[in-house]
Amino acid sequence: MGFRSLGATDPDNRKRPAGAPGRRGSARGDAGTGPRVRLRILATADLHANLAAWDYVHDRPDDAVGLVRVASLIAAARAEVPGALLFDAGDCIQGTALGDAAAGVPGLHPMIAAMNRLGYDAATVGNHDFDYGAGALRRIRAGARFPVVAANLGPADAAAIGALPGVVLRRRLPATDGRRAALAVGVTGVLPQQVPGRGTLYAVPVAVAPVAASARAAAAALRAQGADIVIALAHSGIGDPAAPDDPENAVIPLASVAGIDAVICGHSHLTFPSADHPATPEVDPARGTVCGKPAAMPGPFGANLAVIDLTLARGPSGWRVVSQQSALRPIAAVAPGGGTVPLAADAPALARIAGAAHRRARRYAMRPVGRSRHAIHTFFALAGPSRALSAIAAAKRREVEALLRGTRWEGLPVLGSAAPYRTGGPSGTEAYCLVPAGVVRVRHLVGLYPHTNMLRADDVTGAALADILERSAGVFATLRPGGGDQPLLDPAMPGYAFTVLDRLSWTLDLTVPPRFDAEGRLADPGARRVRDLRFRGAPVDPAQVFVIAGNSHRGVPPAAGAERIPLPEVYVRDVLERHVALFDADHAAEGPAWRFAPVPGAAAIFRSGREAEDHRRDSGAMAAAEFLGRDGAGACLYRIRLDGPGPA
Repeated sequence: MGFRSLGATDPDNRKRPAGAPGRRGSARGDAGTGPRVRLRILATADLHANLAAWDYVHDRPDDAVGLVRVASLIAAARAEVPGALLFDAGDCIQGTALGDAAAGVPGLHPMIAAMNRLGYDAATVGNHDFDYGAGALRRIRAGARFPVVAANLGPADAAAIGALPGVVLRRRLPATDGRRAALAVGVTGVLPQQVPGRGTLYAVPVAVAPVAASARAAAAALRAQGADIVIALAHSGIGDPAAPDDPENAVIPLASVAGIDAVICGHSHLTFPSADHPATPEVDPARGTVCGKPAAMPGPFGANLAVIDLTLARGPSGWRVVSQQSALRPIAAVAPGGGTVPLAADAPALARIAGAAHRRARRYAMRPVGRSRHAIHTFFALAGPSRALSAIAAAKRREVEALLRGTRWEGLPVLGSAAPYRTGGPSGTEAYCLVPAGVVRVRHLVGLYPHTNMLRADDVTGAALADILERSAGVFATLRPGGGDQPLLDPAMPGYAFTVLDRLSWTLDLTVPPRFDAEGRLADPGARRVRDLRFRGAPVDPAQVFVIAGNSHRGVPPAAGAERIPLPEVYVRDVLERHVALFDADHAAEGPAWRFAPVPGAAAIFRSGREAEDHRRDSGAMAAAEFLGRDGAGACLYRIRLDGPGPA
């Protein structure tokens, strides 16, 4: 599918007359003394099916999420500047019970219905938009009254979901000379590329080309079609300037493309402009620029509306950006002592659209699937063995063992893997999962396992297991003997990067620097944090073959020399439902058994959720940790002493 030129959708934005010349000059040419216009760009990203202001995992209102709240900010921002454009940077339809409940329902998807009502001008797609399959994505996106742009998606995959490499939006905006000036705005989109050694980004096989090269070609094509400026919608993070070739977080090389004038980005669930990104020669978090170009990242779940204001002057070479401002408008603020204070109300029109889908999602989320005598939670999953992770690993292991019967892999020892998806961090003090003792419901499984991943199995040798766990150990900071209190976790690493394997035991020496960096690359060949790795009490034989029961998002890194084992399509969350009794089981014999090695004269400071202290004493080794009180956001703080034998 080729590029498309879209005319105006209201009387103030009439289509350029046929045959009128497009302005092909650089948007950063000479300004001259001609008229000026103000273009406002509004954007969302990583909405993840958060349409309502509701936490479906805990079945309660949530003032910090929801497109229904962002809609009020959109209306206010549009009232301030006529002709504002509205975009989305991907990962829109998956991520909550609302998204799961709506995925298989015929008719207009509620997220698309809401975006139609708000009048989005264009959107790109994110990797999680493929989680229900390319066919479902095409059906869902077919109801959109706005174009989907994805310049670096392979032609066959783009055609399969109805995506274009770019579009030109033709608008007439109020100018300083009292007239309306014709402005052609090119819009393109890019998706992240898969990085070897990291989790699998896409639930289905898709061809994704390099970001910067694709954007360069798309920008040139859009300008040839008459675009005066070009905006890139990037489902990609800003990344580390020290790793400019990172194909997953590629906003820095994208912004360096000469034909790109502004960037809306996402994927990493961070915000920009903000302190989430340190100042570097390429990144200015105070001015909101990347490589001198205005950029904005609104963060996940509808927490903010991104606003970029451009002033353009027309000179001999065409329109030029002469001033710019990037900002975020939040829907809520953090209250003193924790909690949130709403800064935006539900937009009535969107609340009506959300109503039926919200009720259906709650019915789905509240469906009972079993019972547990114990509370299950992720408050301390990064500080010691966790009942929640042990149960998830055991369920995947048992399912894979059953599926391997009658195959050449039958009889090989299977190790279940698990990772904690809700462990606070940038998502806040409420971003934990708590399943109270009693009835276990679908919403609890969604909290423990939010993604619609498929079960996966890989065979590996014992020699590869240590490196798999070394990558996982990168979530922890390096501790100094004799250094007293030190943070336990590396803030640059997300909690979900921590993976455990059941039926194994190991010790982590945090005085050793990480063997792998945050991107999964070998950083220190001589570093080994993982010590005394054992399988069922005996040292792991480097030549022994194991099977790892994982998921389609996080396979075994290629460097581990794994062979992927063919399995039927099975959703991990369905596996958890079938094996829900495991959440009530004793996993002392088979669960992941890891501990910290002693660090003389050192203690680790660990931050957890607001309700963590209510569950510390039933959390194994954390029962001996010292509760230090709460920080300004209401999070519980603990001191874990490491100068003794260490948590078991």
